[in-house]
Amino acid sequence: MRKFSTLLVVSGLVVASAIVSIAPVSAQFWSWIGRRPRVTLGTRSGVCPMTPGLLEKNSRVISDRPLFTWQGEAVGLIVQDEDTNDIVWETQLTPNMRQIAYGAQQPLQPNKVYRWQLISKPSADPVLAPTDDPWDSVAVISQTEREQHLAKLKELEKTKAGSDEAIASAKADYLLDQDRRLWSDAVQVLSEVKNPSPEFTKYYKKLLTNLCTQS
Repeated sequence: MRKFSTLLVVSGLVVASAIVSIAPVSAQFWSWIGRRPRVTLGTRSGVCPMTPGLLEKNSRVISDRPLFTWQGEAVGLIVQDEDTNDIVWETQLTPNMRQIAYGAQQPLQPNKVYRWQLISKPSADPVLAPTDDPWDSVAVISQTEREQHLAKLKELEKTKAGSDEAIASAKADYLLDQDRRLWSDAVQVLSEVKNPSPEFTKYYKKLLTNLCTQS
């Protein structure tokens, strides 16, 4: 009887521990979802672009190699210099892809505005070219501001104890503070967690799902 009681206590502790480890993850993500700006992201030919720049003030981001995320199936992505219309990066996409990091050799430049376009329809021409699909804008913040934010994020890496998920969550909290609301950078930080737990992955996907609200 005593062994059975001990087993019940141990089992209860294991379950309680699991709940404690899971609950903060879900609560954290739902808190971020609750802070989402009141921006309706429309669906274009079945594709809904989300980041970078669509949820920020003046389309500004910290990362000079931002993460592009969307819902729906796209076949290509093009990034242009808004001033010159020169294509700075283009890449083919597979139907199952929903995100990709900027992959050109040269990073985006501070204080410059770029346009990006998701191509939703396959073309007989294997070479990507701009289409009639709408463009979205993104701009990297000034170098001075960027260095300040990067220093703070680096500080969080050193001072925040815990797993990669805990560190990423601390960074996301910083980026989503009411004075910043840098959604694209927060999503990118969360996407870069190595070997995320099933719970973290689940709620990360929920976060992205809630970002894109069809008009």
